[in-house]
Amino acid sequence: MPDASRKYRNYLLAILLVILGYNFVDRLALGLVLQDIKVDLALSDTQLGFLNGVAFALFYSILGIPIARWADRGNRVSIIGLTTAAWSAAVALSGMATNFVQLMLIRVVVGVGEAGCVPPAHSLIADFFTRAERPRAVSVYMQGISGSLVIGYFVAGWLNEFYGWRAMFLLIGLPGLALATLARFTLREPRKGPPNTAVSSSAQPSLKEVCVTLWSSATFRHLLYSYSVLYFFSYGGTQWTPAFFVRSFGLKTGNWVLGSL
Repeated sequence: MPDASRKYRNYLLAILLVILGYNFVDRLALGLVLQDIKVDLALSDTQLGFLNGVAFALFYSILGIPIARWADRGNRVSIIGLTTAAWSAAVALSGMATNFVQLMLIRVVVGVGEAGCVPPAHSLIADFFTRAERPRAVSVYMQGISGSLVIGYFVAGWLNEFYGWRAMFLLIGLPGLALATLARFTLREPRKGPPNTAVSSSAQPSLKEVCVTLWSSATFRHLLYSYSVLYFFSYGGTQWTPAFFVRSFGLKTGNWVLGSL
């Protein structure tokens, strides 16, 4: 662990927390305006499900592995800054889509960008906090998800209510570029040496070795199964619940936070 002041470590944790929360805001925002997108672009529920699910989740889950491997070897601050800028720009571009294919491709970019949020953040936390401090640090970091549920629904809901879903995506996407810049130039990478050569590849196990080692652990397999089922159903419900209330009870997106409490 590098010699870092408590003030800097708290700042690092705060920036990572905000980025994680911002990472989840886009997903909540899309679910919130599914009905508006359906009407505007004349899409079917199958197409909406593809945007919400496969187009995002497939690339998010698959690309998370090579990005995590990159974080093992490269400059994690640069990875966080680059991917945050990528998904923020893609979110802003979502409001410019005029058909299903355009929106699908944009969602793919969002998924790829957001896959670069968690792996390097956990790696940085492990470097700056001792083993005894990490449980608390990680629990604080994960509060970004909880905060995004309230802030994301509230902000996205009212922006959609006042300006429409296109402007909403633009307004929640552009600030992420400033956040990416802040992370890139105020956080520091504790590893010595230039990016991508900081750790010798010979000192790193191969991807095959990692997979074999993990799969040999019954604990890992049980966690993998459990989390797969958990996220499959929880994300599906989270993304479609707003559309259900909008269609069935006429709930407005601006009142979604109050109506869901």
